[in-house]
Amino acid sequence: MTTQDAARIAELETAETRNRRGWTPDEIRRALPVGQTPAFESKWQALMRQLETVLSIAHQREPNQTQTAEAVSIAQYHLAGIGELLERKTP
Repeated sequence: MTTQDAARIAELETAETRNRRGWTPDEIRRALPVGQTPAFESKWQALMRQLETVLSIAHQREPNQTQTAEAVSIAQYHLAGIGELLERKTP
């Protein structure tokens, strides 16, 4: 048996034990990829809505500078929020 095999067996035994006793909320949060969490989904949807606003402004014949700057700033804010989620989840 290789070290890799032993590590995989230990991992499976741990998962089996966890399944028997039930998963704690913290274990569930840590097991989910960040892209599948409700917080990520919420921030992603907000960013997509804001990018639609930016796109709409970009198609105007004479966009208002204040409105454009505000829309871009809000989109940057949402993108930064997604970045923070990814940084917190990445080891």
